Amino acid sequence: MADKSFSSISTAFQLTFSNGYTLSVAFGEHSYSDQGESTAEVAAWHYGEDHWLAFEGGTWQQLPQGETSVLGHQTPEQVAHHIKIISKL
Repeated sequence: MADKSFSSISTAFQLTFSNGYTLSVAFGEHSYSDQGESTAEVAAWHYGEDHWLAFEGGTWQQLPQGETSVLGHQTPEQVAHHIKIISKL
């Protein structure tokens, strides 16, 4: 098993899907994570429609314009799950 669950040359990456949503995964010093030892921070937004999403009650929900949200301390399995959900919105 690898020393860290998340690894990269950088401490974050973003995926932008054809549906216009972007999912950010961060595991650096200033993120809500354990710096990639076993968790990462996840955020999602729609660039073209200028709104962020929040994970509440087990689903991603649109926030009012101007509000942001991040989901901290997510395991690799949770990050993969969020990628799957956001990519299909």
